[in-house]
Amino acid sequence: MTSDAEVSAEDRVLLYLMNFGSQDEAYECDSGLTQKGIAVNVRIQRKHISRHLDKLVENGLLEEGARRVKGAKQKMRCYWLTPNGLARAREVQERVSGIAVKVKINGETRSMRIADIDGATSVHLRLSDIVCEAMETEGALDMEVLEKIEEKNRRMM
Repeated sequence: MTSDAEVSAEDRVLLYLMNFGSQDEAYECDSGLTQKGIAVNVRIQRKHISRHLDKLVENGLLEEGARRVKGAKQKMRCYWLTPNGLARAREVQERVSGIAVKVKINGETRSMRIADIDGATSVHLRLSDIVCEAMETEGALDMEVLEKIEEKNRRMM
């Protein structure tokens, strides 16, 4: 990604959390909504994620609460978007969707809008995963690597 298209850590968190509904009334939440799950999926070191999450909570973009986590023995702190957070996440989504990046598909490199990459894969990719990969990759994104992101994230959890 070009430097003018950088996406802040907080914006990556908002994009990622768009994949989950409100947890206001939920008894149990997905492990992806914990600090560890968010850190892994937005590629922020776990020791730094609480600072970003606290800032988002303070700004009214996230809510937090203790919930049972699927597969865990005890309750953990989970995070989810507020209505203001969802509105901000949609703004970020609109801004990054039109960014063009180089993508290598079957040995051929071409330019694609971030919003179009998911449709060109054989798996479903989250926009937040594509953005994180584009920020970490120098040169062209590799479609084979993109299609294995979900598996990589599961292993890291």
